Amino acid sequence: MSTDPSAGIGKATPPVDARPAGRLGLAGPGAPAPGRLAVALAATGLLAWAPWATHAAETGASGQQAPPPASQTTPPAASPTVPPGGTLTLRLERGGKLLVNGQPYSGEGLDILERIRDHPGLKVAIEAGDGVPDEDTQRVRRLVEEARRQRDPRQRQLWEQIAQRRDPELRQEALGKLREMLAGEMGVNRDEAMRTLQKVKDVPFDRVPLLPLVRRLIEDPRQTPFARAVAAVQLANLGGDREDIPVIAAMADEPDAFIRKGVAAALYGLDPRGEHPLTAPAIEKLLNDESAAPQGVVHHTIKALWGNPVSPAAERRLIELSRQLGQSGGIGYDAVYYALSTRPVVSEPVAERLSELALSTTTPDLAGRAVWGLSHHPATDAARELAVATLVRILDDSLDAGRRRDCILGLGLHGGQTAVSKLEEVVARDENAGLREQAKTALARTRGGAQ
Repeated sequence: MSTDPSAGIGKATPPVDARPAGRLGLAGPGAPAPGRLAVALAATGLLAWAPWATHAAETGASGQQAPPPASQTTPPAASPTVPPGGTLTLRLERGGKLLVNGQPYSGEGLDILERIRDHPGLKVAIEAGDGVPDEDTQRVRRLVEEARRQRDPRQRQLWEQIAQRRDPELRQEALGKLREMLAGEMGVNRDEAMRTLQKVKDVPFDRVPLLPLVRRLIEDPRQTPFARAVAAVQLANLGGDREDIPVIAAMADEPDAFIRKGVAAALYGLDPRGEHPLTAPAIEKLLNDESAAPQGVVHHTIKALWGNPVSPAAERRLIELSRQLGQSGGIGYDAVYYALSTRPVVSEPVAERLSELALSTTTPDLAGRAVWGLSHHPATDAARELAVATLVRILDDSLDAGRRRDCILGLGLHGGQTAVSKLEEVVARDENAGLREQAKTALARTRGGAQ
């Protein structure tokens, strides 16, 4: 089960260098064959890191995949070339090595598993070198057989039958099964139905018949917190509207923290501008929730605020939370990364906090992110002067070319005479030719707005 009800919600994706940590994948019976084989191989040390396991199996909160550990970023070997009707030999060697047709293999692996599944004429031979436990060989053999079995789309999981594109009739048949799962007797566990709906969020099909079924599920107290939370988050994707907001906002008072974790994502799915009078109070309540540990309600709410407007009270709370110093994945860090640096319009209090971080020598990990926040979003009249002054200072002092590029971008965005003068100076005298060209472009954008 995903630990995040907001899995699959449509929202901006963080830059890859600071995405939240995910998980390798599922090894249980709920995962598709490629995902389980990925985990089996990784667990036996045959593949050091398998991002394809996350791709193939169930992902966590936002459907995002974590980058590989820094020590495991060596480019993988090229995929072996095997004729569709040929033989693929997988040889397990002691010490965590995998040979494919006699050649060392360290690639992603999903290509091999999909080839087994999608090419009926392909023969697969599994061998084991000296010292490889027999149970590892047998496990891989069973999972390869399952990949073969899944050559028949009707033997795949329900979400895969909906997601596949080759057989429209099979998709409609699977959607009928999903509707039946949702339309059954009230009180019957709907976890599997909601997990399926979560996984097919991007698949094009008529969702209108599902909307009333999901609406009634949200208000059924006999359902699991998982089912109700996922149902709330999926409302917007099913065609929910402002009429649903009172029900979702009231879920901020639910006794189960898992349900409260998904409320912010559900609200912004229905009300992306934050205009409904119930949205802001609910967000403020969630940011002050008693579940304030990492990955609790407060943390999940912070992650749902990327690019979404909040009230002044919520901004003050985010600034307070940002002072909980810590590493990526901590509440203080993520309050800056996901929320303060992504304000659609930078207010004066937010500009003050971002400027403080951008110029600080005690928070180097957040300095660049703070500059990004000041340079990529418009500012209020009260905040613009401070934002420009901070960007000018960093442009003058920083040795980081990327950070200086952000400063030039921000000066072009905010405009004003101070920004224009600094950009003219860069064009005339900066030793970096690329920055000089960027400053010319920024000048062309802002000169008309010089004050």
